[in-house]
Order: sequence, then C-alpha cells, then structure tokens
Amino acid sequence: MKNLGPRVLAAAAVLAIVIEMVGVAGWWSWRRAVETMIEDAARGADRLASDIGLRLPPVARRSRRLPGTALAAAPDLSVARALLALGRDQVRWAPADSFGFANRGRAALIEGEIDDAAASIAEALARDPTSPALHRLAALAAGSRGRRTEVMDHLAIAAGLSSASRVDAVDLTPEEIEAVTLKGLELRLDYYPRERTAGITALARELRSRGRAGEGRDLLEAELPDPRIAIELARWDVEPGSAEGAVAAQRRLAEVVARPGMPASVLAEAWSVIALARDLGGDPAGAVEAADRALVHDPESAAPYRVLAALAERRGDPEGALDLLRRAWAMSPTDVDLLLSVARTAEAAGRSDDARLALERAVTLAPSDPGIRARLVELELRRGAYLQATLTLAAALDRFPEDRRLLALADRLRNEVEGR
Repeated sequence: MKNLGPRVLAAAAVLAIVIEMVGVAGWWSWRRAVETMIEDAARGADRLASDIGLRLPPVARRSRRLPGTALAAAPDLSVARALLALGRDQVRWAPADSFGFANRGRAALIEGEIDDAAASIAEALARDPTSPALHRLAALAAGSRGRRTEVMDHLAIAAGLSSASRVDAVDLTPEEIEAVTLKGLELRLDYYPRERTAGITALARELRSRGRAGEGRDLLEAELPDPRIAIELARWDVEPGSAEGAVAAQRRLAEVVARPGMPASVLAEAWSVIALARDLGGDPAGAVEAADRALVHDPESAAPYRVLAALAERRGDPEGALDLLRRAWAMSPTDVDLLLSVARTAEAAGRSDDARLALERAVTLAPSDPGIRARLVELELRRGAYLQATLTLAAALDRFPEDRRLLALADRLRNEVEGR
C-alpha cells in the first residue's frame, strides 16, 4: 500500500505524456492534410478520407476549420468521402457539436442520399439551431426533396439570424425571395430585441423598396417617440423633394433636438436632416448653419459631411463635395451607400480613378450585390477601359450568371468593342 501512491503518480504521468503525444501527432497530421489540400485539392481530399493520423481525437476539434474553398475544387466523390470520414470522427469524438452531423449531411447531399442528408442536418440543427449556415444547408436538402415551404422557412430563419440583408436564393422566384426577405427581417426583431430600432428601420426600408411605403411608414409611426425612428421618418419626408415634406421634417425634428438628455450622435443625425430640409425649403444659409450644429454635437459623425457634400453639389461644386465625402468616408469606412455616393461624385468631378477605387471597395464590402459590380463595369465602359471592363464583367458573371443587368452589359460591351 505504501508504494501505491508513487505508482499512481507514475501511471498518471505516463498517461499525460501519451495524451500529449497523441495531440501532437493529430496536429501534424491535420497540418499536412491542409497543406496537401491547398496544393492539390483532390489529393488533399483523399488524404482527409484515408490518413490514419486524422482519425485521432484532437483532429475532431481542429477540423472545424476545414478550408472549404480549397476542398470545393476537388471532385465530388473525393469531397464526399472526405466529409464522410471527418463527419464520422467528429460525431464519435465530439457528439455534442454540430460539425460532424453537418459534414455527414453535406456528404449525403453530394451523393444524392437526400433523406440521409436531411436527417443528419436535422441532428446538426438540434445542436446549433442559431447557425445561419445550417439553416441554408437545410434549405438545400428541403429543396432537393421538393419541400418548397421548408426551403423558404429555413432561408427566412437564416436571414433573420444573420446580418446579411440579401437572401442567397435556392432557385426561388422573385415573389418567394421577397417573402423570405421580409420574413427574415420580421424574425430578426424576435431574435435581436435589443436592436429593435435598427430592425424596424430595416424592415420599413425593405417594404418601401417593394412599393409598400405606406406599410413601412405605419411600422415606423408605431415606434414613436423613439428619436431615431423620428429621424428616419424625417428622412422619408425630405426624400421626395417637396416643400411640404421639408416643413414636416423640420416640425418632427424640432421635438427631437429640444428633448433634454439626447445623445450627441442622435442630435448630430437630427440636425443633419434638418439641414437637408432647410435647403429643400429654400434656406441654404440655414442649411449650412444646421450642418455646422451637427458637427458641433458629434465631430466624428459622417452625416454632417454628407449633408454639406450634397449642398456643395447643388452649388455646382463637385470637387468640394468630393472632399467632404472623403471626410465622411474616413468616419464611416464600411458604409456601402456612402461609397456609392463617393463614386458618383468623383466621376462628376472628373476623378474616375477615385470613383473606381470607391466602387471596388463597395464590391468588397457587399460581394453578394450584383448591382454594385454592374456599376463598376459601367464606369469602366464610360472610361473606355474595355479590357478591365471585360475582366470585371467576367468575374461578376461567374458569380451571377443569370443577372439581367450584367447580361445586358455583356451585350453592350461586345457591341462597343466591335464598333471600335
């Protein structure tokens, strides 16, 4: 009995060393497999399916970071075998995670085993019901089974859970895309109650873009007296460009700027819209004064600079407007709408290189929007940069082969090149 303690300690030490060696072996096997996959996707996929070292427990966690883009270049059969092997090991060593079941589902989809795929994806969703990617995968499986309602339900949930406003359609009609988009925005209100103002605003804007502005305005009116909602409604008032709208916007925002305790950012937004309304009402000096007040409240806000840029454009000063928009861009570097304004103003100022840079950044920030890519192609056509237009258009059509605007640009490009 006296020697039992040292023996137990020795056994524990040996076990710890073995576990560490297994972990190191698994790490090296995984690293070699990934390097192989990057060099040769097919050979890497085969290695994922057959390497004994990848069957070790530590790999189950590391393989969550599977470089899917590299694997996608391998033949379907190799991909299916790799995903099936990884999924089997992940389910064995990490059964509480969704990754193994998701990989088994992907493998089954590739092999056409739709019922098995749906069952595995359901198991994955049971473990992680908040994953947009899993709901999109479930939509693929449901589409393969002809279950249209399930497709739309899963895509709506994915849209509600994610920050993306665009729906990655699985062969949906325009009407179905609209329904899924609106449902996703409605679900987002339930999923993110602390972001209700942003969610209501996004839903109202989507309704307006679908020709249902009355419904959108009703949604916003129901959220008053929220000051950010009041600012949004004031924007809606001034956008048609009517004097009546300008008066309504100023009346609405007078209450906001008079409230005590308003955050500086809210006051800056409110005074920025008041500036637009004053300019629309024929008071340019008052508009500049309101924009200056916005800057005093929040010098780091992009909104006042955007307003001042709009005023400069109306004065016929595109260079001054571009300078102000650049300042706004520095304050809000990921605002896609702002980048589109920069591109438009830069081209008007004769700065086509600046316009192209802004559109390229916008494409990077919104890769799922074919319209921005189309704008970039149109700019290159106006510049006469036909080679660059061809390359940009080819890349866009690879991703959006059925987009009508891009297809029309392909015809235009061909006609312009042939007519030279």
